[in-house]
Amino acid sequence: MVITNTAMTIVTAADETYWRCLYQYLLSVERYNLTKIYTHIAYNLGIVPAHYEILKVRFPWCCFRNFDFPAYPPHVAVSTNTYAWKTIIIDNVMAETDTVVLWMDSANVVTSDLREVEQVARRLGTITLKGQAPLRDRCDAGVLERLGVPPEIQCFPERVSTACAFDAANDEVVRLVRRWCKLSMERTLLRPDHPSVERHMPQSLLGSLLLTAMHEGRLVINDDEVDISSGHPTPLFTTRNKVPAGLPVWADPAARAYYWTYKKIDQALNRLEQRLIRRRMHRRSDTGWRQRISS
Repeated sequence: MVITNTAMTIVTAADETYWRCLYQYLLSVERYNLTKIYTHIAYNLGIVPAHYEILKVRFPWCCFRNFDFPAYPPHVAVSTNTYAWKTIIIDNVMAETDTVVLWMDSANVVTSDLREVEQVARRLGTITLKGQAPLRDRCDAGVLERLGVPPEIQCFPERVSTACAFDAANDEVVRLVRRWCKLSMERTLLRPDHPSVERHMPQSLLGSLLLTAMHEGRLVINDDEVDISSGHPTPLFTTRNKVPAGLPVWADPAARAYYWTYKKIDQALNRLEQRLIRRRMHRRSDTGWRQRISS
């Protein structure tokens, strides 16, 4: 299959645990009338036949595909929590098109028409979101060394892979995604046996490659933040809107209201915290200046 009929291809995936999240996500695509503007693909990672049929009948505008797990190493399985299947899917879809490919986790919810994603990805080559932790706190030291990540950028914020876009017409970006996929075939890069950090994240592989490319002047990276522990997150979509597999469809408005309220409170608290930190820093600076003057 070659994808050529739209300016952007949006791809997602889900197993049985996340099938209702996928349903919720596809509903948000309909709310923003994106069903005909972009190509939509959803990979089945293990949804039971009854629920898979519900999805295909309810959302006929989406192209549903089965992921071929037997074709890949055992650590690609969903149960291993390496998320290697995600890199494979993105790389495979990029090989089919010269459009922008936007990955969306099934627990994401669309909150815009996504035109900005398409435009920025065409201009920069990629769109990823910053987390709050530095890369070195989310990536094993041995992995950082194996990937040749310069020490001076290991303090930069991690880049998350819950939502990320790649321009399939950009050769540098294609090479980066291809390397990400190839490296993901090494299980210990995604799940080290004895990680040096408390929370090694498989997505740190992508962050390491992106930050290194930025450091070497091969790519410019956007500055948007994910809507987790952020006072000023991206308005384009919201992430981690996890709903139980058994949640009835009629309860979706209540689920959206819950996450909207929770995230607004979290963002307000983070803005307040940042203001207090800046105020304390200003006071310390002012005190130091007064002490130097008096001496």
